[in-house]
Amino acid sequence: MGLEGKSVKKLSSKGFYLIVISGFILPAVIGLPFVVLYDSDIFEVGDLIGSFVLNGLFNSIPFLGIAILARAKLKSTVSQSYGLYYRRVGGIIGAVIFVVGISIFCNVVFWTDLTGDSPSSTGMLAFLFLPYYALLLMPIGYGIGYSLMAKIKRVL
Repeated sequence: MGLEGKSVKKLSSKGFYLIVISGFILPAVIGLPFVVLYDSDIFEVGDLIGSFVLNGLFNSIPFLGIAILARAKLKSTVSQSYGLYYRRVGGIIGAVIFVVGISIFCNVVFWTDLTGDSPSSTGMLAFLFLPYYALLLMPIGYGIGYSLMAKIKRVL
């Protein structure tokens, strides 16, 4: 019993763009509460928009990696069994959890440093290393998710 090729292709195409866009928007979603709660006129609108765009670009690199991984893994599963499909979906979910966790941590560190008592520009260094940390830890998250889904499928 194979999966329908068109539905998997359509789902992976929509998921590809959703993952990349969510990676781009995540810094703005996390940063806005810090900016709103910070009681100072240190943020000009242009600087704030530039910061959100730059952070979004750096943040979307590992999300683009996940989107490419998801598209490749789901496309190659079309002609194979449901069990392999669900294990791969579990692996992708594990990778997403790892990358989102690292991304949230780096965003909180950056905005806490920028809006703290003594703002520093070194907080941006977190975003220079974010893609590398996330891309290095993504296979670990994939492996954990894949093996957990295999155990869940074995129990059911």
